[in-house]
Amino acid sequence: MFSSKDIGKRVREIRLAKDLTQDQITAKAKVSQTYLSRVENGRVCPTLPSLYKIVVDGLDTKFYEFFLPMDKQEPTPEPQPVVLPTKVDVVLVDPKDKPIRGSPATTNETGASAPVKDDDTGF
Repeated sequence: MFSSKDIGKRVREIRLAKDLTQDQITAKAKVSQTYLSRVENGRVCPTLPSLYKIVVDGLDTKFYEFFLPMDKQEPTPEPQPVVLPTKVDVVLVDPKDKPIRGSPATTNETGASAPVKDDDTGF
């Protein structure tokens, strides 16, 4: 559990590590300089929305990283492209477990629709 002093110390630690001034943080987080100073000095415990604004908007830090020690913070990995399969086999069935027209189970090897027997379900 974090005390107001722990939270303030952490805010200041990240701010100084990023070489930011209190004025820069307050402008981005849209909180007053007096409030930020009181947070950093442990004189006030910020509400969760205010802490979020200070950390995410002001310090440009992921919120979960705020709770990690400085030496444990991981660099943000580069986004990787998503590789989708080129072919997906899907068989749709009706409530009576019969293939539905147009599904892969009802097409022949050329891709043309194979005849499906009509029954009382309308298929």
